Amino acid sequence: MEGLSLDEEFLDVTAIVKLFGSPEIIASNIKQRILNETKLTASVGVAQNKLVAKIASDLDKPDGRVVVLRDSLRKPLDPRPVQVIPG
Repeated sequence: MEGLSLDEEFLDVTAIVKLFGSPEIIASNIKQRILNETKLTASVGVAQNKLVAKIASDLDKPDGRVVVLRDSLRKPLDPRPVQVIPG
């Protein structure tokens, strides 16, 4: 886990997929747990790296789960302006 800001974290699930399921399932379970325990929604981006995951999480706020797969990377990202790149 790596904190990005007060309300944002990166989580590398590579080592736990055999225990907890695919990254998409893990993301859905995390969102549900956040809702159950805090009554707050969360947006989650699932991708092969932190940059794309961050962009993906911003695509469907306030309660989205966006999955950007390596082989379909261009479809959700190409139409976006360069300003979606953080920093």
